[in-house]
Amino acid sequence: MAEKQSAGQTTEVNNRKRPSTWVLIFSGSIMLWIYCADFSFFNFSHKSVEEQQKPQVQQITVELDPVKWSEWVKLPPNHWFQIDFPNWIECKFWDGRVVKALNGKPQWVGKINNNIFRLRGCLGTATITLEPK
Repeated sequence: MAEKQSAGQTTEVNNRKRPSTWVLIFSGSIMLWIYCADFSFFNFSHKSVEEQQKPQVQQITVELDPVKWSEWVKLPPNHWFQIDFPNWIECKFWDGRVVKALNGKPQWVGKINNNIFRLRGCLGTATITLEPK
């Protein structure tokens, strides 16, 4: 890369300087930080551990008809569920058992073997709220 001259002096053939190692490391770490921040690898929320581990509540809506049964509603296992409805509702479970509730009042249906059922009731919408046990 260097040539010897007659007086014993050296000159550089390639005058470009290479970036120092610390500049490369610093710029690489900045790029990594930006990448991780964009894709939410870092958790910047200030929620407590208890709030982050709170069970997630889900809601499902089902259109009600007084004559026709709805499609089969299949809920995940190990969940509590509550059905909010306008006036009256019938719930037909997979095992053939039918439970009727009136005036939007909650009714305990006892232990059920599975969370598969159909609904029918007063015209409107039933809201099923799911919460893990």
